[in-house]
Amino acid sequence: MTYASALERSRSLPRPNPAMIGRFTVDGEDIDFPVSEADLDRDSLWWKEILRGYGVKAGDHVLISSHAWHCPWIDPIRTALTKLGAVHSNVEAWGWDAPRMASFLRRFPISLIVGLELESVLALENSEDLKVLLGDVTLLAQPKAVERLNECGFRAATILRIGPANAVAPAGESGTARLIIDNDEWLIQTQGNEFVVTSRSERSARFERQLTGVHGRTLHVEDRTYLELQA
Repeated sequence: MTYASALERSRSLPRPNPAMIGRFTVDGEDIDFPVSEADLDRDSLWWKEILRGYGVKAGDHVLISSHAWHCPWIDPIRTALTKLGAVHSNVEAWGWDAPRMASFLRRFPISLIVGLELESVLALENSEDLKVLLGDVTLLAQPKAVERLNECGFRAATILRIGPANAVAPAGESGTARLIIDNDEWLIQTQGNEFVVTSRSERSARFERQLTGVHGRTLHVEDRTYLELQA
């Protein structure tokens, strides 16, 4: 058997279902879950509409700040950007990669940053003029980063992983007050004051009132569920 024939044979074999494995931690316990290509594609369709609401259009340049293990939550955003015809670049959500983030912001017309973490904001703040770098950029950041950015005079909106689900502030709402989820994919309820998540569609991983470690309350308006984070 040659290398070429081995490759050809491998292409005909049944493919494993998971495209990747996600992990989140609740009360010190790691929860691993598979994510399929179909899961990612459906998630990307939801994100396409979210990003369109934030004004993302063909030709825009979006900067994504994340960790490698965030791919189950972040890859649908990348795919959605491609579907919109936008360009995206990636940086690590660590303080040591803040200079590369600053370089992207100085060199390219970045219209949106997705996923900013507090560590990156503090590193930028210590070495760069934030108002010069971020003055015209729409910001989707993790809650602690949102709080710091607001203190610095920026109107940042929230993006947050809630167990296996993604939540984000609706376009036009800054701060951490109200978030939305993909109601076709997830049912978010509360147990005490902790969000619990249940799968609504036929995803690779089935969750039933899975604790998330994120606290707040749900608010139902017409056919949309809002999540209000606990201060």
